[in-house]
Amino acid sequence: MEPRIQLLFLLIVSSQLYIIAAVTDSGDAAALTSLKAVCNNLPHNWLGSDPCGDGWVGIGCTNSRVTSIKLANMGLEGQVFSDIPSLTELQTLDLSYNEGLTGSLPVSIGNLKKLTSLNLIGCGFTGTIPDAIGNLQQLIML
Repeated sequence: MEPRIQLLFLLIVSSQLYIIAAVTDSGDAAALTSLKAVCNNLPHNWLGSDPCGDGWVGIGCTNSRVTSIKLANMGLEGQVFSDIPSLTELQTLDLSYNEGLTGSLPVSIGNLKKLTSLNLIGCGFTGTIPDAIGNLQQLIML
């Protein structure tokens, strides 16, 4: 094989491997991109569209799936819960001490079946706690 063709082949293969290895699950990426659009004062490195691959502060991933969101005491503002319940592999959600987070907790929070830790103390959420919280059988810290 001609050296130029070999080089081109290696470039194409390596770029494909990078894409496969670094890309966050598309549904998880969409949920966090939506969060990014409605929330103010997010960490400065929330750039690009790949939370796991780009190493967004406060986002933990396993096998390209978002498993934790830890954004305590960051001065966040906005209504953040619209897409968080679609993060089906989420185990830890800590938004504590962000008084600027408002709105109510959606019933769909009960869809986070793998959630083991939920910390919303010190936030500005209003309304009642949805009964669907009782669906979170893995929850050990509330």
